[in-house]
Amino acid sequence: MASLFTLMPAGTGPIPLERLEAAAETEDVLVDCLVDEELFWLRGEGDPDPFYDEPYLSTLSPESRAASLDSGMRVLIAKGMVDVDPDEPDSFEVLGVYGLLASCREDAQSVTRATLDIPGEPVTRFAFHRISENLVLVEEVSADGFHDFTFQSLDSAAAGLSSIFDRRRVAGTESGAHLRGADVELLDPGPSALQATASYTVSVTGPFGATLTVFGVDDGVWASWQDDDGMHAVARAGSPDLFVLAADAISGRLPSSDSPA
Repeated sequence: MASLFTLMPAGTGPIPLERLEAAAETEDVLVDCLVDEELFWLRGEGDPDPFYDEPYLSTLSPESRAASLDSGMRVLIAKGMVDVDPDEPDSFEVLGVYGLLASCREDAQSVTRATLDIPGEPVTRFAFHRISENLVLVEEVSADGFHDFTFQSLDSAAAGLSSIFDRRRVAGTESGAHLRGADVELLDPGPSALQATASYTVSVTGPFGATLTVFGVDDGVWASWQDDDGMHAVARAGSPDLFVLAADAISGRLPSSDSPA
């Protein structure tokens, strides 16, 4: 795995997007791990989903939150991530790699979010910020407020998401039953039955305006969604199906009524 710091050393100008795309096509490009307190200052104001972006900060009282944010800014300054105007302490510039990270995260063409829920374990969240046709900024967020960032190609990001879908490696290679109907309660198995037996679930939301839910059960993986015709769909998915579902979700598309095949 490459590092963005090797592509964009300190003191260099902005890296051309084409160069970053080419690098990510060859191998994943590691950015850094930031905590809630640091990311708050890099992500800009007005983020509409603080719970997603601040799993640790959102648990604090207003007083503790303010103290943590002050500490986060001190860390950013100490690391050389930001340049603060001494005459205007509230004015700062995000520098180098972190400036690129902040701008890519803020200006992404679309963002697809996934939540991995395993009973009895902390929830892990993922965000797939689609920067261009074939470049994705992947953000993995722990329940403790640690954000790991990596630039990946679309194929690499889709492979990563499909491995989350099939985390127990039980999907197999073959497509299975595909059920579709106007009344979700008439589907057998339906989402409620799958939820009751699932060892984990992955919920995916994005610009397609609906939720794709993947259930890992003892003998396979099932996907459930509502298509753009308003019909409910449930499908037993093989590994190739899960890759297509992941690639479509990251690209901002709902599964078609015929997918998985």
